Amino acid sequence: MDHEISGAREWCLEEEQLEDVQGEDVFYDCEQTLIPEISSGTKAERDDANGPSAVPQSLDPAPLTVSTNTSTSGARYPTKPPTYVSVNKNAWASGAASSGSYRLPMPFGVLKERVGEYIKALGPNCGNVNDFLFDKINYDTGAFIPHPKKQSEQWLHIWGSPAQVAAAKSALMRLLNRCSDIGPSKKKKGIFAKISSYSQVKEARLDQIDKSSTVIELLRQKPSSAFEFLETLLFLWPTDEVPFDLLGPQLEALDPIRRETGCYIYIYDEQPSFIRVDGDDHDTIVTAVHRLRAKWAEIMAKIHMQSKLYLVQAASSNIRNKEVAIARVAHSVGGLGQVYATPVLHEIPLTSMDPDSMPDRDVDSLTTNESRLRETVEESLQGLRFLRGHVRMRVNFGTFILDDYREPKNSRARYSFDEFKTMLLNSRTRGHLVQGLKYTRGDTSLLAKCSSATHILAPLNGPALNSQKQPEPLYAVIFEFQGSSSLLRLEVEFAKSPSTNHFEVYQKRWIRPQGDDNVGGTRPLLQIAVIDFERADWQLEIKALEFQEPSTIEQSLREFSHSVHFHPEKMPDLSGPGKQRVSFSNLAPVARIVEKSALRYRLKGTNYIFELARYDEYSRAQLTASQILLQGPSSNNMSPVPITSWGASIFDLQWDNMLGQHANFGVGHNAAWSPSLNTFFPCFGDADPSDLRSGFNSLMPLIDQVSTLLGQKCEADSKGQAAEQQREEVVEEGSSESSAFRAHSFT
Repeated sequence: MDHEISGAREWCLEEEQLEDVQGEDVFYDCEQTLIPEISSGTKAERDDANGPSAVPQSLDPAPLTVSTNTSTSGARYPTKPPTYVSVNKNAWASGAASSGSYRLPMPFGVLKERVGEYIKALGPNCGNVNDFLFDKINYDTGAFIPHPKKQSEQWLHIWGSPAQVAAAKSALMRLLNRCSDIGPSKKKKGIFAKISSYSQVKEARLDQIDKSSTVIELLRQKPSSAFEFLETLLFLWPTDEVPFDLLGPQLEALDPIRRETGCYIYIYDEQPSFIRVDGDDHDTIVTAVHRLRAKWAEIMAKIHMQSKLYLVQAASSNIRNKEVAIARVAHSVGGLGQVYATPVLHEIPLTSMDPDSMPDRDVDSLTTNESRLRETVEESLQGLRFLRGHVRMRVNFGTFILDDYREPKNSRARYSFDEFKTMLLNSRTRGHLVQGLKYTRGDTSLLAKCSSATHILAPLNGPALNSQKQPEPLYAVIFEFQGSSSLLRLEVEFAKSPSTNHFEVYQKRWIRPQGDDNVGGTRPLLQIAVIDFERADWQLEIKALEFQEPSTIEQSLREFSHSVHFHPEKMPDLSGPGKQRVSFSNLAPVARIVEKSALRYRLKGTNYIFELARYDEYSRAQLTASQILLQGPSSNNMSPVPITSWGASIFDLQWDNMLGQHANFGVGHNAAWSPSLNTFFPCFGDADPSDLRSGFNSLMPLIDQVSTLLGQKCEADSKGQAAEQQREEVVEEGSSESSAFRAHSFT
């Protein structure tokens, strides 16, 4: 679960919007053929400039000149495009060989009948068969397609440049697709008469979709040997590291590059480790090279960037002399009855230590940890700028639990301190952080400690008028569903309306967790966890989120999202017992909801934001048979008493601004920011601005201070009891495993 509610700005994936179809009410007929971009001027001038082998730089559609009027009334439809003298037609007349050919799925005579029926269905004054076969295609594309001599022929021969031939084939495929549905089948007569009006805008959109799909299909294939290209590139693809299977059977993942450059991109048959790119413009080929290199870097980043580093915070000699046990501890996350493998110290002293003074601290271990932290973050930033999608970076505080770990040697019940540190560095060791902060420590609560911590925390906006006054909470709720929608998660944020002073829905996000670990979450791209036996654990992570477009969500879930309302007055005090404040309908079966209440401060003297959050988890209540009959099986009844947990995080709004732009990247594009520590961790205070690492080095002591402020994860005596319980369980041979135990050990 994310520790933040929102960032500085929310970035959305750019939706592919069709071009506005506007222009003059003068055009040649109601059928539009989208063609590659051709230079302006008369047809003869264009043909003379291009020559028989010239290829435009791109295959972007030319501007459409159609009317925006959606009915036939008032429209003007000239019956035939003007005649012109074509260089390609002259080449055909002089007996030159054709540049390409296209096989019809039916005899030419049958195609003429289908085209006639199609024109008749469009309405009156929409042209004639000769316009479609092939005067208009010849005029729009610049190619020349003569009529076959026999009505039974199925091969059409085309004269023109490679781009003109491709555009002509695209127009033919589109025309065949339009005519394929025309047939003698009778439709059932409706009760009311159906009024159909011809929409030129709709036709133009269909033209654009057909043109894009058909041209891309052609650019995936190896071109005919009759085509000659001015520029050819062979790109060596490291198939040992990134096999072609990751790009698709026809390298479909490179379609955006084909669409942008208009080049043929395919696997080179003579040397299968190479990708061949054919085109006629040097700058376009150079662009294709940059896009292919960036695409390769993106895939490599996804494969190799999933870095993890588990460290133990440098401790005093009193701690280093103790042993470490893996105890089964029940945390207030994940539902009732869930216990997790948690590292604890054996026989930890019950006398509390002064957290501000760390005598005899392991200086060498501290230096080694900081060096490993810097190197891991720097390495991840190198690949991070090539990633596309929604990416977020956070420093989270809580309790670190183990998912997979190596058992102590020689069947012992516990590790030595150094053995535990070595076990964490094992490549098979896996774990994650949970919101395991202890709310009360003695007579002091987390809320009171943060309100009075004026030496490190400051109000988020402006100076503090009252240091004891808490900031205005921020609220959010997370919904998880049952059944076919169990892979979807809805996150809703609430904000107070200035006009009504009531909380209203501020933002909604549909998220599909990838669930590649055994706790149902997404493994971060970068995970640096630091286990601290004297203070709160913390974790620096970079996570990729998979946002779902609302248009892809089924109707019942979208209607459910509109029924969500928030009532903060039901639990005005964050320190009080939990009470459900969100209401919703029964349109979708809800499995679990988590209400989040967050207080935000600013780390003093910096732009970093500190967030303390309370999570109240409500699970679906188990109803009796009589309750199901009375309320119905689809009734969303949640448990009245929540499971409450506390977590905290540090982040910078600039992180969200820079990483949020990755959601808008196209294939082959990468971020413009510099992959250095200074980009995300700028220097502050007395740090040396010439040292690019000074900002990161200055942040580490702040994290230590926040970890100290949040205190120990559990009381010392409870940890000692848990360690003793773990020791007894380990020595028992053949003891039954708890069904709720969420970890695996290996030897």
